[in-house]
Amino acid sequence: DITYMNITSTSGSDSFAYSCRSLTKLIIRNMPTIPPLNSNAFTNCYHFTGTTDATYNPQGLKDGRIYVPDDKVDALKTASGWSTYSDIIVPLSTLQE
Repeated sequence: DITYMNITSTSGSDSFAYSCRSLTKLIIRNMPTIPPLNSNAFTNCYHFTGTTDATYNPQGLKDGRIYVPDDKVDALKTASGWSTYSDIIVPLSTLQE
């Protein structure tokens, strides 16, 4: 759960969530701008990439969710780096806590 995300360079996102194998949900509550996202930011985050792993994601499903402020959803789905995850980027208003 990230209350405030403010990354201003792609180098700042190089290792973002890198190898978070069991990460299934990322909640970003405040995002003043669309931060750049490096292409390997979610490497080995199996629920985000859909990669099969016998322990962390045995069915190989891309079943994670990235919850973002509602007004950023459309922009993130087409933004560089983020568009790879467009099918799992969802509005924060849909989060059930």
